[in-house]
Order: sequence, then structure tokens, then C-alpha cells
Amino acid sequence: MDLILEYADEYILDAVYTSGVPRDAITRQITSISVLTLVGGYFLYLTGAGFTYHFLFDKELIKHPKFQKNQVWKEIAYSMTSIPVMMLLTLPWFLADVRGYSKTYAEFGKFGYAFEAWTVVWFIFFSDMLIYWFHRWLHHPLIYTSPTTNGYIQSLPYHFFIMLFPIHRGVFLALFVAVNYWTISIHDGYFLSQNSVINGALHHSVHHEQFVYNYGQYFTLWDHLCGSYREPPKTGYSVPKQCADIKTQEAKKLNKNSVVHKMDPLELNRAAAAQGAEVEDSPFQQKLLHCCGSRRWAAEMYKKFPVRDFAELCDAADQVDGQLTHQDWLEAFAAHPRIGRAKKPIKEWEAQEQKATKDADEEVLDRLEELNDVYYKKFGYIYIVCATGKSAPEMLSILETRMGNSPEDELSVAGAEQGKISKLRLEKLLQQ
Repeated sequence: MDLILEYADEYILDAVYTSGVPRDAITRQITSISVLTLVGGYFLYLTGAGFTYHFLFDKELIKHPKFQKNQVWKEIAYSMTSIPVMMLLTLPWFLADVRGYSKTYAEFGKFGYAFEAWTVVWFIFFSDMLIYWFHRWLHHPLIYTSPTTNGYIQSLPYHFFIMLFPIHRGVFLALFVAVNYWTISIHDGYFLSQNSVINGALHHSVHHEQFVYNYGQYFTLWDHLCGSYREPPKTGYSVPKQCADIKTQEAKKLNKNSVVHKMDPLELNRAAAAQGAEVEDSPFQQKLLHCCGSRRWAAEMYKKFPVRDFAELCDAADQVDGQLTHQDWLEAFAAHPRIGRAKKPIKEWEAQEQKATKDADEEVLDRLEELNDVYYKKFGYIYIVCATGKSAPEMLSILETRMGNSPEDELSVAGAEQGKISKLRLEKLLQQ
């Protein structure tokens, strides 16, 4: 910051302030740093996010049924209002740098050019290590409450670095700008690389989907060392075209020529409905209701048949999910048993999905039961997670993380988990 302030003073601010306010006056420095940080923050956000949205963002995502109305503008508004808060939080660090408390220096090559190169490597390693541990710590449910403060705490390693280690101020400024653009890039959904070493957007999408994996900032080193690494899907993650490929592969696994052929008996149910029978009484719709406990979901999915293949069926499920109301989701959630100890007999599919809890340690089951109660009191419905393929400790870890979500965010997460469960059960239904 001292480099930016030095140029700002020389070319702009000396003419703005009166001659009676010296450059080293703390009130002037606080005012100048605040304005420069705001301008810089908005510049980095608008240029970085604007570039990725215009050139890299897959606009097909906007057509997804779960893409909220005005979501782009909501996210812009949230980011723009967060920047002043971040400015206030980082102001003491920038002020300390300007007033000489950091170890930045002005003469490039002061300790040799090899040292300048080494500081870049050391900065990246140091900040990546600390961000990993800060990020993982912040996901504890007792701590993770505000995305803004979360972002600030993850920026602390940059400020710690210049207080602990010498670095040229121009090099630090370049690195600071670069890490801000990097942070934007790992959230842009543009899956440039699937390299298992680089923590790019593809790997970071796994973190946002499952919360307890891939905490790293630039690399996956610490995730590999500490057991929190999760390989992303080979065919990509969350982009509609890539999802379609995944669904097509799943459909091929069914080894069926056509879902239409498999579902010919549906026409009998439709004929019965046309003659006055209640749609909810149709045998097949009752099976759909077991895939998702929302009556509206089952009724709307019933209307989607016949379908060509499993990929089309998954697309239909996504569309119907996007139509569900808050009450519909609550009805769907209420059809599930609790994760953990079964207090009453559960159905075959649910038993298969939760089979990992059958042999779980009593300590894990006790903790699941305890947090299930806390979760229900906070959100008003039971903890929903797609349990297939997850161990009991893994489901517990996800529950602990999600306890820190806001009610609005958690409903969205729970709905996404219900969507996964519904598709798995639809696949089982087609195999019957």
C-alpha cells in the first residue's frame, strides 16, 4: 500500500489536501488509504468478475431451473456491499504498512535477484499453507457465520507475510493483485484444468458442493497431506453440457434400449386418470413419491413421462426441482428418516443409502443424534444429505459444517441433496 500511496500523494492527493496537512499525518493516511482501498477493491472485482462473466462464464447455466431470478444482479450487489466492509477490516494492516511496521522495502534487488525470486515462491507456499488451515478452521459450525469475515480471515496470511518476512513492495503489490484475480478464477466455473496439483475452479467446485474437501487456495498439497483432497468428476462438474454427458453415461449403465419401452405400463395409469381416477392413486406415481416425498414433485414428474432416456429424466427432475416451493421442500424432507440410529423400521432404499451408519462407532452415532436435534431446532426440518457412498464420520463432518449456514443457504443446500437422492432413486426405479 505504501507504493500506491506514494504515487497517489505525488500525482493526486498533494493537490487535494491543504499544505497544512503533511503526508505522514495519520488522519490523512487513514482517509487516503480508505479511498484507495475502495477504488482498488471495486476495480479488481469489476475487472476480474466482469472479464470472467463476459468471456468465460457458460451462459447456459442461466437456463438451469435452480438459477434464481436476478441471481447475477444479486451476486453483484452482495459483492459491491461487501467491499466497504473488507476495506474497514484491512485498513489497520495497510496503515501499519504505510507507517513502517512491515518488512517491505523499496530498492529492488536489495538482497540479490535470486532473493526476489525466492520471495515469490515463499509467499505462495506460506499463504497457501495458512489459508488451508484458516479455511478448514472456519468451516467449524461454531465459527463459520459470515462469508465476509470468512473472506477477510483467509486474507490474513498476505498481511502476516509482510510483517514477518522482507519483500520488495512492488513484488508484494503484484502478488496481492494476482491472488485477488486467482480467487475470482477459482469461482468462475470455467474448468480449464483438471490437474491434481493445481486447485483450480474444477477442484474448488467440489469444495462448494461438499464443503469438507479441497480447502486449498492455489495447490492441493495440504489437502493431500491432511486427507481432505477429493478428486473432481472426470467429465467435469456442474456445467449443464458436462452434466448431460454424465447422465448419458449413467443411462448407458442401465443397459436399457429405451426408458419409453420400460415405462409402457404408464399409459395404463394415464388412461385410468383420463377416466376420472385420481392421479395420486396411480401405482407409478406412488413410486415416484418414494423418490421424492413432495406430492407436487411426484405429480409434476408424472407429467414428464414418457421420456427417451435417463438423461432426459434427470433434466426433467432438475426442472421440477426448480418449481418447488418452501413448503414442497419441507414435505419432501419430512419423508426421510434421520441420518444415524434408526428409531423405527425404514424402507429398503433408505436402509441401503444409510448402510454406512449400521457399523458406525457409538461415539459418531451419539454425535449425529445430538447434532440432528440441534439442526432440527435451528432449521425446522431434519438433516438431509445424499448418504450413498458416504461414511458415518463423513456425514457427521458435513453436518457440522452445514450448521453454520444461514436458513436460506441451508434450504438451498438441502434441496440440492434431495435432488441427488431423487435421481439415484429414479435410477433404481427404472431398474425394477
